[in-house]
Amino acid sequence: MTLSHAFTVYTLLHKPVNNLAVSLRKHLELHSLDTIVGIMEQSVASISTVTACPEHPNEGVEVCCETCEKLVCLKCVLKCGKHYDHNCEPLKDALEKYKKAVKLSLMPLEGHMVSIDKALEQLHTSCEDISRKQEEIKDSIKNTIEQLQRTLDTRKTLLFDQLDQITEGKLKSLRDQRGKLLAHRASCVDIMKKHEIVSPDDVLKMKTGTIKEVQVPVQPEGFFKPSTKADMEFSKSENVLADCQNYGWISVPIFPDPSKCHATGLETANVDEMSTVALHAIDYQGESCVYPISSIECELISEITGTRVLGKVEIIEQSKYKISYQPSIKGRHHLHIKVEGQHIRGSPFSVAVKSSIQKLGTPFHSIKGVKGPCGVALNHKQELVVTGYRDNRVHLFSPDTRFIRFFETWGPGQLSYPGYVAVDDNGNILVADGDNHRIQIFTAEGQFIKSVGSDNLIFLMASHSTLSATGYMLQIPIITAFKF
Repeated sequence: MTLSHAFTVYTLLHKPVNNLAVSLRKHLELHSLDTIVGIMEQSVASISTVTACPEHPNEGVEVCCETCEKLVCLKCVLKCGKHYDHNCEPLKDALEKYKKAVKLSLMPLEGHMVSIDKALEQLHTSCEDISRKQEEIKDSIKNTIEQLQRTLDTRKTLLFDQLDQITEGKLKSLRDQRGKLLAHRASCVDIMKKHEIVSPDDVLKMKTGTIKEVQVPVQPEGFFKPSTKADMEFSKSENVLADCQNYGWISVPIFPDPSKCHATGLETANVDEMSTVALHAIDYQGESCVYPISSIECELISEITGTRVLGKVEIIEQSKYKISYQPSIKGRHHLHIKVEGQHIRGSPFSVAVKSSIQKLGTPFHSIKGVKGPCGVALNHKQELVVTGYRDNRVHLFSPDTRFIRFFETWGPGQLSYPGYVAVDDNGNILVADGDNHRIQIFTAEGQFIKSVGSDNLIFLMASHSTLSATGYMLQIPIITAFKF
């Protein structure tokens, strides 16, 4: 379907702009942004002849009625027409405006397509790398097996030579023994021929003792047995055969997939207390990653002050790790956890760091030097912020109650009988200035920022008790302002 046809369709639907954008988004994969704009410009030139006015079928559209979201002809905007008092403009101007709007709306998609093209290029590079690696491994396998074959051929030749030497030795021994037996047999034959009885006189010779000459000579034991036998054996190792059958393997290291690794125990933490996070490592196949992770990073960053705290990583068992960190200030923090240099799923995490809750004990120290202390609050450094109702000052003390400083103002921001005090998420100090009927806002250093309220503003102050990290019971104000 061409874009001009698509334009006719959503003209009939009376939603030319929105449907045009939808159609162009669908065609963005087939056309570049400049091509689409060019097609739109062609549509601008030919639209009046392609599309008929819905009110006057014989007339071409020349005007865009923005009130009705329709394309109409000139007759429709005349005094007698239905669109006379509507918001109308020439079709060419309207389409030019719509063209710019569509082009602007498609620009993010063009950027997205650039990202897709880069990803496709990376995939193509990965495919080439894998194919190249395949050929490299094949060459390595071929070379290794050929080397093994050459080694086995050398061994075969050595064993054949060894067998030939042993066989020749055994055969020589048997040949020597055969020669001795043949010589002994020949001797026996000679004696037998010499003493053959061929006449009566030979019988008389036997009586004279010549019989002694035919006695069989005594021979060594085993003279008539083979001196050696075929007792050679080829000894082989069954393990070697099994090793050859299983020689070599193709291994693929299963690395952790940071996008699948996840952590638990991230919701809250307390100041000056060790907090732990359980990290479960998952590999690219979606299974628990038993492959050791070479790099796990953990860093806690305060959203307000930017204070950074590094975490400690311990391995509990395969694929499971414990991350420990100790916040130093309260407030909203961001916990960054990275595996192999990349954020895990959900990182950075939002962590609310609160003051430690301890049991209330007996007072151990009194803070002096404040005239008419009224409001008490904790800032993000766990310092005590105290208002002096009678000296019109704001005093700051360290967590161990040592005096740090105070501030007071003259002119803008001047206090008169200050009461409750609070510290916001940015560290600013908010003071309920009772006699001036306003709230004075100062920076953490005591610089005046602005005032909120006027003479007809009164405060209804409630409070709730909380316990600081150092064990102080504080009345944190909840200030509500009303006009009268």
